Amino acid sequence: MNMHEASTPSLRSPICVLEHQIAAAAFKLAPERDTLLAAEASGFSLILSDDRGFNVRVNTETHASTLPIATLEYIWACTFLLLRLYDFHGEEQRAGAQAMDLAKDAEICSRLDLFNWALNNMREDGTRT
Repeated sequence: MNMHEASTPSLRSPICVLEHQIAAAAFKLAPERDTLLAAEASGFSLILSDDRGFNVRVNTETHASTLPIATLEYIWACTFLLLRLYDFHGEEQRAGAQAMDLAKDAEICSRLDLFNWALNNMREDGTRT
């Protein structure tokens, strides 16, 4: 699977340094099936763009997907927040809590700030720093 940039995005996002990890992510989900996935993904490319908004476009003729950097940042920030919420929920359940006070967890608060940044960045011009 190839990942390259469309219309030379500014690479203003720290997410862009993860190009190889992003491209390899699908193979890490089921490493026992990596040969099958490699055959299926042959000729597929991921194009990072500076487009605005949440959108993913797939060209069925060229087998290229275009994904705005701001969309990738949003997906990453959302996942980062949800993973901590999941862990926190388990911790609270094991402690016998009847309700969750999310504000007491500094990590959730900082991840929520990051999520809000990514959401606003994606909704606006996608170039917030």
